[in-house]
Amino acid sequence: MTTTTLPRDITPPSRSIFRVLLRCITTIAGLSLAAKGMGFLRDATAASIFATSDAMDAYVLALSVPTLLAGLLGAAMPSALIPAYASAKALRGDKAAISVLANAILIQTILATAIAVLLAVLSQPLIAFLAGDFDVEKTALSRNLFLLLLLFFILISIASAATAALQAEKRFTLGAIAPTVVPTVAIVILLALHNSLGVYSLAIGLVAGSFLYLCLLAGGAVRHYGTGCLMPKLRGHDSGPLLKNSLLLLLGGAVFGGCVMIDIGVASRLAAGTVATLGYADKVLGIVLSLAGVALGQALLPYLSDFSAKGDIAGLRKMGFKISRLVVAVTLPLVIALWFTAEPVTRLLFQRGEFGNEQVLSVADALRWGGLQFPAAALGIIASQMVIATGGVKYMCFASAVALIANFVLDVTLAPHFGLAGILMATALVHAISAGLLFLKIPKP
Repeated sequence: MTTTTLPRDITPPSRSIFRVLLRCITTIAGLSLAAKGMGFLRDATAASIFATSDAMDAYVLALSVPTLLAGLLGAAMPSALIPAYASAKALRGDKAAISVLANAILIQTILATAIAVLLAVLSQPLIAFLAGDFDVEKTALSRNLFLLLLLFFILISIASAATAALQAEKRFTLGAIAPTVVPTVAIVILLALHNSLGVYSLAIGLVAGSFLYLCLLAGGAVRHYGTGCLMPKLRGHDSGPLLKNSLLLLLGGAVFGGCVMIDIGVASRLAAGTVATLGYADKVLGIVLSLAGVALGQALLPYLSDFSAKGDIAGLRKMGFKISRLVVAVTLPLVIALWFTAEPVTRLLFQRGEFGNEQVLSVADALRWGGLQFPAAALGIIASQMVIATGGVKYMCFASAVALIANFVLDVTLAPHFGLAGILMATALVHAISAGLLFLKIPKP
């Protein structure tokens, strides 16, 4: 991607393009909300059965690494693929661009499988480190669940590449609605098998749901592009730069994602049930954060990549900053609203079965502090897409390293004094630091 100076006669993005982008964002957000709603139904069902038990602690810890890595690969490959696709299409035509898609799906499959094998080999020391003060039985359960959930990681990661293939041509609907399949299947299997399999039924449900999800996305890509999107041609089709940028973005995302692991590691050394409380709070916070990540990330990058491919940095900046102002106007009231409604929201979503008043109060308090991250997290998503579209992939690693160091320092400083609230305050500050660094990197025309 070029980041050269923009000629002064290039016009900024038209209002019509901005309106199209807003429609894409709202459509993706609306469809993704349905998927999140099903995810909450799954979590609420699990909460009514397992509450904050040792089994749920083990499940949340075991799922954290596969979920984190699936998110990393799910962000890294599309972020590398979409600019490469836009460039290949502009320079060499549709056939070359489709080959880039096929290469990306193959690379994603190889990366996900290799990472899963490595994690399986290292699972015992990794889980022992993350488990903190878990007893032997609880740690063993965490490891067994972790090994099973590595299959979920592989399937979701490959599906993300298929989703990105559709996003490259600004086809967002299937990628936004298909994730509802995963929690739907998980709920069915949980209700059917929890008496006999316990918490393992949750993990099996995720694996089965992610397999069906992958089939849907792969089928959608084949319908749009033909079977050529599944036939890689590694020579002469930007495979080297694609792999390099994907690995750099994966590295940067992994470093930034280490913040989550630090949070869980610090939380596991606090009172029993803290990890599960953090997990339940993250489910609620994840609605806003995931909607922002999916809607803003998926919709923005194809348009920003088009601006960058044309050398229109002024248009790219105007588009990004206009969206940023809108995001601030939306997220600040949301922070205030969540602060005052955290308890009734928690009761509505989770209070049933073994999930009692004490758990409600703990999760509600975590929601209040966790909501502080919304504005900076959303701005960071916008800034990251602008940086990636303009070729600043290496800088993402630097910004992520700064964020990781800041997160560790803030966690170990605040958690002893404020408990879980301190960890969540640290998260908000880290997002603010990261967003600021990314906005500084956006080139000027």
